[in-house]
This record gives sequence, structure tokens and C-alpha cells, in this order.
Amino acid sequence: MSAREPSKKLLSHAVFYAEAAQAATRALLRHLREGRPHPEWTLGYDVAMSVLRSAAYGHPAFSLAMARSSAAPLPLATRGKVQLSASTLAGLPVEIHTPLRSAWERALRRRAGKPAQESTFLYLHGGGYVTCSPRSHRDVIARIAMESGARCVVPDYRLAPAHPFPAALDDALACYRQLLEQGVDPERLVVGGDSAGGGLTLALTLRLRELRLPLPRALVLLSPWVDLSLGRDALLPYADHDYLAVDATVTNALSYAGEAALSHPLISPLHADLRGLPPMLIQTGEWELLREQNIAFARAAQAAGASVEHTLHPGMLHAFTCFPGLTEQGARALADVGRFVRAQLEASRPELRAKAS
Repeated sequence: MSAREPSKKLLSHAVFYAEAAQAATRALLRHLREGRPHPEWTLGYDVAMSVLRSAAYGHPAFSLAMARSSAAPLPLATRGKVQLSASTLAGLPVEIHTPLRSAWERALRRRAGKPAQESTFLYLHGGGYVTCSPRSHRDVIARIAMESGARCVVPDYRLAPAHPFPAALDDALACYRQLLEQGVDPERLVVGGDSAGGGLTLALTLRLRELRLPLPRALVLLSPWVDLSLGRDALLPYADHDYLAVDATVTNALSYAGEAALSHPLISPLHADLRGLPPMLIQTGEWELLREQNIAFARAAQAAGASVEHTLHPGMLHAFTCFPGLTEQGARALADVGRFVRAQLEASRPELRAKAS
């Protein structure tokens, strides 16, 4: 390493933080002068989205590196209600968020000689298949665990460009299989994720169907990336609103696909045969870059016979559920995730089905 490289790195860091501060200041002044861009936007959400937009468009490599190394703090709302632990699954590091009340109830059932009825949520984090980790998503996952009562298992799957398709899918499949081997009942298992994690959730489910393995009880798709084959022109209509950079999104798609076609159904599930999929909840921001492909996927899944609950959240940007501390709509959306998961898991229990009939 030359003597100039550390100074260049420090300079690039300084420029990044200076531009982020400028973006935050502009957002603050605009917010005070013109009011909220949308009634649901808090000042914190406005500032955060402006900083993310500045990072994505002006410093994509630096923002990717930061997202890979960042660790979101656990929200105060889950303190004393959700326990975070680290483990391994199928040879991968995983973080596990366990609702303490659910663990206590399972222990009581075991002592009484009753089935433990373990509920598991396999969560696949987003990040465009090239960044983020279980650590970066602790806030949203802890809240999902609290709201749903299910323990959330979050694998640190391999990322592109070092590990292109199908590495992430192979990792997700290996984790799912090991959960089954550990005795997790697929009727008590939900799979979900945000952005790329939502697309990976669908790819995993399609792969399970190909292999004739048991499908999960339900799917949760938060701003899912379901069509990586779309070029710049198809993404431009919402580029002025969202913090996602169009060019970076296209680059990430190419990095993940590697030598495979972008329209491959396990890369872009919108192009897949969607028959026989489990019930799914889809949440989309009204102003996000992936809005139209989310709408198209929801319609295609419904036409194929799937039970789909799709909500378009007014004024929200991409993966708004990952910022529940900054917007009430994000917190409400995660509460809806909890209700959906609980309803699906209760419907899978034979004794409840018998009572309902």
C-alpha cells in the first residue's frame, strides 16, 4: 500500500460525511420551509432518506461498504421482550431473535407434556444481493419477532459479486433444509425478507417446489425485488422520489446474476410459474422504485391461484419497513406482519381448524 492510499481514503470519507451533512441540512431546511413531502413523513424520515439518496447516487461503493459493516441497535420497544443470540445453521453464521414470552410459553408446555409448537420465521435480509447482513437488519427483525411471536432466524448468506447466483439461493436452501432436519414443522415455518431478501424468499420457495420439498406455511415480502431484468428506462418513473439509485440497482442486478440470464425465474420470480405458492403478504411503498413490479407480481400470483394480501403504503419509499423508528407507517406495517404471521400459524394448527369448523 502506498503512502498516498490512506490519505485518499481519509479524504473520501471526509467528502462523504460532508455531503451527507449537506443533504441532511437541505432536507431539514426544506422540511421547515415547505412542510412534509407527504403527511406520513416525519422529519427524521425525510432527513434519513435524503442522506441515503446522497450516498447511493454520489458514493455507491462507500455506502455499500458501510452497509456491510453496520450494526443496527435493537429497538427500545423490544428490550426485555426479544432475546438476540448468535449461532450457525448449515455452516453459516446466523442471528436468532427469540420472543421471550414465546420461549416461556413453550417451556411451560414442555413441562406439561404438551407439544412445544415452535414457530420459526426464516428471514432473508435485503441489500441488493451485494450488501447488508443480519446485523444491519436487527431493528426490523426484532420487531417482527415481537409482533409475530415467532423466533426469527437470519442467515448471513453469501453476497455478490464475489458469490453470484446461485450462491445466495443455495445458502437459503441449505438453511431451510437444516431447519426441517432439526424438527421444525413446515406448517409452523414462515419465510420472508425485504428487497433482495423478498426476491430470494420467492426463489427459495420455487426451488423447494422443484425439489418436491415441503413449502413454508406463508411468505412475507417487504418491497420485494422480483424482476432484475428491468433496465434503466423501466426504473426511471420513480427515481425522483426513491433513495435507490437506478444505475446502482442495474449494476447490482448484473453482479448477482453473473453468467445467468437476468430473466431466469430463480433470479426474477416475476417470470416464474407461480402456481401452488403459499399465502403471502406483500408490502410496497407508493413512491418506491420497485412499485410497478410489485403490483405486477401481486396480480400474477393472484391469477395463478395464490392467496395474496398486498398493501400499497402512501408516500413511502423502498423498504420503508426497515425504518420503523422513523415513521409510524413503518411501525404499523410491521404490526400487520405480526398479525399476518400469527393468523397463518394459527390456521395451520389442527385443533384450531377443528374449532373453526
